[in-house]
Amino acid sequence: MKKFFKNFLSFFFLLDTWRDVVIIIVLVFAIRTFVISPYRISGPSMCDTLNAYNNGACNHGEGEYIIVSKFMYFFREPERSDVIVFVNPNGHGESFIKRVIGLPGETVVLRGGFVYIENEAYPEGFKLDESAYLNEKNLGYTKAFSLETRFEVPAESYFVMGDNRVESLDSRAHFSSTFNIDGKATAFVPKESISGMAWIILWPFSEIKLIGEK
Repeated sequence: MKKFFKNFLSFFFLLDTWRDVVIIIVLVFAIRTFVISPYRISGPSMCDTLNAYNNGACNHGEGEYIIVSKFMYFFREPERSDVIVFVNPNGHGESFIKRVIGLPGETVVLRGGFVYIENEAYPEGFKLDESAYLNEKNLGYTKAFSLETRFEVPAESYFVMGDNRVESLDSRAHFSSTFNIDGKATAFVPKESISGMAWIILWPFSEIKLIGEK
């Protein structure tokens, strides 16, 4: 009887432990799917906002770890200047990180090294002030990568660019034709391809801050 009772307690303890393990796994999965997720920056396209050395040089390799907020866009639409993480709509699983420049229904115009936005409120267009996030090497140097200088953003889609304009393959270049829908290269990011908004630089610890803060 004593042995039976001991075995019963061991089984109950093991069952309780496995229950806790399952709960933890489910919680981690839910948090990573719907709340926040880690992401590692690779390449120089968002320098100096992300992946910049202390001396201002751009890191061309693996760099910072950031936290991506997946719940933010449950409550609002992506806004201009948001830094977003998104996947390739062709299903290859490749992730990108860029800044939102053009919103659905707007026309993005590249002229004289600057960005102009045409929309319902400003049909003649306005010059986009990017001084808050572009450094002196990039401010005024937003060039088109082809003869295409006007981009009409479709509904439920976004025009995006990297902050390091001279080294970023983005909407201007149709992501170098690697970003496509049904095999056709596109300059625009469909809303359903957006994973979330880049929120916090988590590592290195010396760089911890909300993304967007100076």
